[in-house]
Amino acid sequence: MDHTEVEWQFEAGNLSEVAGWLTGRAGIVAGDVREIRDTYLDAGDWRLYRAGYALRLRRSGGGIEATMKALAPAEDGVRRRREISEPLGSGGAEALARARGPVGQLLHLLLGDRELRELFEVRTRRRIFYILPEGSMSESGGSSKVVVDAAGEIRRRGLDDAVALGEVALDDVEIAARGSAPARLLRVEVEAAPDAPDDAAAGVAAEMREALGLRPACASKFETGLSVAGLAPDRESDLGPTEISAGQPPAGEAAFAMLRRHFAAMLTHEPGVRIGENPEELHDMRVAIRRLRSVLGFYADYLPKRAQRFERELKRLAGALGKVRDLDVQLENLEAMISDAAGEEREAVETVYTLLKR
Repeated sequence: MDHTEVEWQFEAGNLSEVAGWLTGRAGIVAGDVREIRDTYLDAGDWRLYRAGYALRLRRSGGGIEATMKALAPAEDGVRRRREISEPLGSGGAEALARARGPVGQLLHLLLGDRELRELFEVRTRRRIFYILPEGSMSESGGSSKVVVDAAGEIRRRGLDDAVALGEVALDDVEIAARGSAPARLLRVEVEAAPDAPDDAAAGVAAEMREALGLRPACASKFETGLSVAGLAPDRESDLGPTEISAGQPPAGEAAFAMLRRHFAAMLTHEPGVRIGENPEELHDMRVAIRRLRSVLGFYADYLPKRAQRFERELKRLAGALGKVRDLDVQLENLEAMISDAAGEEREAVETVYTLLKR
């Protein structure tokens, strides 16, 4: 799967109270209770985090699933973020190296031959309630079959079955990390089903929030897990002093400070460039390289001779990225042309656009 997850997250003081409110309500049907174990991972240099993603391995009901979630901030309790999932046959982090689906492909782009490390573990006892459309409940209070997959997630919508529009998850959570005391959370999460309108889930979330006085969650489970584990990833590498002291510092000292600053910026944007989702990442990485080359050239007399070797390597890298940037600019121009064109002209421009996009 590769879709946009729409989810409302709330802090809860008493999950039984929430379950009581949901039980017997029109359009809500109780599901099962699941035991879930999630392990979060990243590379040693936090390149998944710097690319804007969290990686989760989930074990539930005998199955294992790898998921990459975009690190989108919540707005008034709701998060809209890209979620990419892929089932794994067996194993843990080592199985990801053999993955060939959407998660495996993304990890290959980002990691290369780098190894993953475990950050923390989240153990959840989850009670599910499904959100069904009006009229899907039987007179006796039951419903037709709810369409979910083997892992318990809503994955498709059937014609003869009840169309699940979303789900409410009541989560009793324990977060554990090596060397840290476990932390417990009580969470209520309302999620719209993929490919379904989110108004039904939004309505349930709003009604439940008002009736039970629920507070939007300040942090995601991933963010809370980082805090519990005492981890504070930085999107920019710390390579040493980057500020130039007041007065007239030695030229070599000033040069190294500027080189550290721009090299850190280059590394910061590298993961985003690798996955290619945001053209601005590529633009910013090129700017950092251009500034690095300027410093190397301007301060050549005050730097070691071997620094010129890096200038040649940066020139090669700038050339490779320049070709990609040219395509980005051409695609932007073609998008404007498509919006203004019609008929055969529009079809012709769209053909060129599809070719350059690929």
